[in-house]
Amino acid sequence: MARTDTVYRGASAVVTGGASGIGRALCEGLARFGAQVTIVDLQTDLANRVAAEIRAVGGEAEAALLDVTDFQATEEVFKCVF
Repeated sequence: MARTDTVYRGASAVVTGGASGIGRALCEGLARFGAQVTIVDLQTDLANRVAAEIRAVGGEAEAALLDVTDFQATEEVFKCVF
């Protein structure tokens, strides 16, 4: 997954449910275009694996455990990223 553009360079993105499916594809695409991606999911092992795969091809990504039904935890993640 080589970067194809830098339209999102310097941008930060938090993707909930980013460990699989459409969320994973969104994380990979955002990273490909230069964004620093935070993958949040209940599937921590899978989210960490996706983040490692993105980093392995030159992207910027990290993973975090998050239950988006927990408002306080969600707010803390966003404070850390933004």
